[in-house]
Amino acid sequence: MTSAYRCCFRASYPSRDKRPFIPCQGLLTYMSTLLELVETGALVAYDPDLGPGSLEERRIYMLARVPEQIEQRIVGTKSDRHIEILPEEQLDGLLADFCEGVEIAVGTQFKCLIPQENGVWELKTPDVRMFGWFHQKDCFIATAVDAKWRILEHHTYRGYIAEAAHLRSQLFGDDVQFIQGTEPDDVLSNWC
Repeated sequence: MTSAYRCCFRASYPSRDKRPFIPCQGLLTYMSTLLELVETGALVAYDPDLGPGSLEERRIYMLARVPEQIEQRIVGTKSDRHIEILPEEQLDGLLADFCEGVEIAVGTQFKCLIPQENGVWELKTPDVRMFGWFHQKDCFIATAVDAKWRILEHHTYRGYIAEAAHLRSQLFGDDVQFIQGTEPDDVLSNWC
């Protein structure tokens, strides 16, 4: 990642013996699976670098290829929407707000994509789209990121939606539990 893009990606978690005790077996299995995928390098935990006094209220995990996609497709580009804020700054701001628990606007900053039964959502800025799904409420797993103009020009929305559903099954198995709801309340605890 270039120094111009301030977000950080954690490559690993502490060893298993340092993990906190979680009494709920279902949550323990969920956390173990995510942690194992991070430890193997399949997923990268996004670190929003919120600064002192701020805590993460939501989590973002990304496929290992997503930070590279950000570098290749977003960093260094200019807005095609005639916005002064660069696409990488738009994305960085959205991801930081998401993780900090700031209200996210349905429709303009996130939405469930059609076909809705796939459970694929996008986090979006005027110039950037990030595709993925909610593994649980307030926990987004990103599978791809691209510039809005490129998606529209090459008609790749359907491909990104199908790919996200396929990668979810590939990573977690066909019986993976994910948020299947299509309403904002199903996936986020704080939205507007």
